[in-house]
Amino acid sequence: MKKQIAIATLLLAIKFPSISQTSSDSVTCLPNSQLKKAINLIEEGKVYKEEAELGRTKIATLEGYVKNRQLIIKEFQKKDSISMNVISSYEQAVLNFQAQVKNAETINKIQKKIINKQKLYKALSLCLGFGAGFLVFR
Repeated sequence: MKKQIAIATLLLAIKFPSISQTSSDSVTCLPNSQLKKAINLIEEGKVYKEEAELGRTKIATLEGYVKNRQLIIKEFQKKDSISMNVISSYEQAVLNFQAQVKNAETINKIQKKIINKQKLYKALSLCLGFGAGFLVFR
């Protein structure tokens, strides 16, 4: 808003009849306060233009950082999914090994029962053999 007022003031000041537009010298008749305001506004405009350019470069730099961060996040997501797959495969392997251990334990129990039965049959056949031998030789 200030810039527009300053530009309008400059344009109006140029159109005043006290300003010689046909002379070749560089002397103009403007009140010093208006001239100072105009110069200050022009300088402010230059500063704002530089600030805007710096802001654009900062935005471009930050956009580059954001893209790099997004790439890093994608890489970590890939690694995370791979790790989750490895974890699930290890969990499945643990479950399989637990099932194998359980099966081996049941097989071991069954084999112990069979061995105990065989020992019992041997002991019974030994007793029957002695008993039969005792009866036969008596």
